[in-house]
Amino acid sequence: MRAVIMAGGKGTRLLAVTNDEIPKPLAKVNGKPILQWQIECLERNGIRDICIVIGHLGDKIREALGDGDELGVILQYFEEETPLGTAGALAYLSAFVDDEAFILAYGDCIFDIDIARMVKYHRERNALATLFAHPNSHPYDSDLLILDNNGKVNGYVSKAATRDTWCDNMVNAGFYILSPEVCIEIQKGQRVDLEKDYLFPKAAQGGVYGYVSTEYIKDAGTPDRILSVAKDLEKGVVAARNLNKKQSCIFLDRDGTINTYNGFISDPESIELLPMAAQAIKKINTSGYLTVVATNQSVVARGMCDIGTVDEIHRKMKTLLGDEGAYIDALFFCPHHPDKGYPEENPAYKIPCECRKPGIRMINDAADSMNIDLAASWMIGDTTRDIQTAKNAGMRSILLRTGEAGNDAAFAVEPDMVCDDILQAVAHIIDEEKMDYRDSIKAYLQKEIEVIQALDIDAINDAMNLLVQTFEQEKNIYIFGNGGSAATASHIANDFNKGISEYTVKKFRFICLNDNVPTVMAIANDIGYEEIFRFQLNGRLSPGDLVVAISGSGNSPNVINAVEYAKSHGNKVIGFTGYGGGKLKPLSNISLHAPVDSMQITEDIHMMFDHLMMTVLGTAMKDKPT
Repeated sequence: MRAVIMAGGKGTRLLAVTNDEIPKPLAKVNGKPILQWQIECLERNGIRDICIVIGHLGDKIREALGDGDELGVILQYFEEETPLGTAGALAYLSAFVDDEAFILAYGDCIFDIDIARMVKYHRERNALATLFAHPNSHPYDSDLLILDNNGKVNGYVSKAATRDTWCDNMVNAGFYILSPEVCIEIQKGQRVDLEKDYLFPKAAQGGVYGYVSTEYIKDAGTPDRILSVAKDLEKGVVAARNLNKKQSCIFLDRDGTINTYNGFISDPESIELLPMAAQAIKKINTSGYLTVVATNQSVVARGMCDIGTVDEIHRKMKTLLGDEGAYIDALFFCPHHPDKGYPEENPAYKIPCECRKPGIRMINDAADSMNIDLAASWMIGDTTRDIQTAKNAGMRSILLRTGEAGNDAAFAVEPDMVCDDILQAVAHIIDEEKMDYRDSIKAYLQKEIEVIQALDIDAINDAMNLLVQTFEQEKNIYIFGNGGSAATASHIANDFNKGISEYTVKKFRFICLNDNVPTVMAIANDIGYEEIFRFQLNGRLSPGDLVVAISGSGNSPNVINAVEYAKSHGNKVIGFTGYGGGKLKPLSNISLHAPVDSMQITEDIHMMFDHLMMTVLGTAMKDKPT
């Protein structure tokens, strides 16, 4: 199987990171470009023939990845002369896909997927196209897929549409398996939106399916999302969600656990969430556990409603959860009941079965489809039937005091714990289980050691001599930065103005330009944020004064403006940077550079520069009174 990665967009949402110097797919997450994360996942899945569709700054991608040999793959490139949307380039790739189904991924996503499972699903349905689908925490502003019980896409609900029905929380994640016919059917030279112009119209004819999976795939196309994905990578969440690894799960009963216990619920109007339910499920969503609902719904067997109505009830429940930023990974329900003899009953469902709790068919089906380790999983419910289910499946259990609160007394079984509500139960499971972060801690510290070993000691020595020279001449040292760098600037000013100067006759004259908040706000409001440092230097900077500028990326516009002003007046600059150094590094007379693509380690190193210089200079200047 081959893969196509769409990497030709301008990436306007990520300009704060790329500075329009690199294309969005080369933005680094934990030291690696997004494209590299993608290619490594494809290679692990045995997919080594990859075509990258490039456009804006595409030459940078060619330079960075070359022919793919270092990554163990074979890379080809297709360059769009004009933007062709998310699918227009496919019209030119028939020869590349070679009459076989292929993977299509967008170049701004981080994913870790057992692709063989998705390929099997695609082939079993003889699909034209298979979309990777999953629930998310914001269905209210997402386009939602409408899938039938076999996964066929029957339509979609636009995020812009007025929603007058309850919708399933199921979204397209931007990862596809496409049949080669797609490349033939898309016309050359046309700008094509894959979903709206091709897949959704095709869905009406059949052949388009949604592969629902709990595996990790997230858009990393904004600065906030890059930080979120970076944290998930550091915690091991991304790799752990791959279905080739065993999963841990919290199984939830429905009535009396998630929603208010209200007898037999046979219409959507009757279901209401318990006060803590969404908060509890949201807590599970951000943990390493899956969330699966397993519920007996004998209302079908009793003739009170049909399967379609139960589905509608569940769509309402998912919508209410989604409105509060929570979602469930899967839901299983048993419509059966074994007792016959009632006039209104539905005889087709009045049968003994293995799925009705405390039977474990629903639990086993979930475990099989999501590779769940039941011994590492929990069941939370309000009845002894739920507790017996957990015991039968080899799981631990928590009985709630909500709903029936165990008063059904159907089984003589003891839970592992009793909690007041679902939130308390979830907190017990997640918060009290000690997580093992040691590998991540070691990896972070090892990276820090590598960066320290690569530091330019001569540059540090030169910076210290320049600081002492400025001190001896009784000149001012202006220091500034943004965010964490602003805190570093304040810290350095304190360490020199007080920490060293306490023991000297002359005093260091550090002036931190980001410390006076009213001044900074006034300049930002009246003139512009990019002027907050330059304005303070204007008319105050004297010959011989020194500027110390701090910017992790090296590209902060307000820092660069002030540095250029200082250089134009003949003043020297010490620049603290990280990453590639940005614009600040070449502008600085002395560059104190942390060669690492991590803002956290960059800021650690910047503070180390401070404490190193303070310690060494403090000792030297005590011994040599001024």
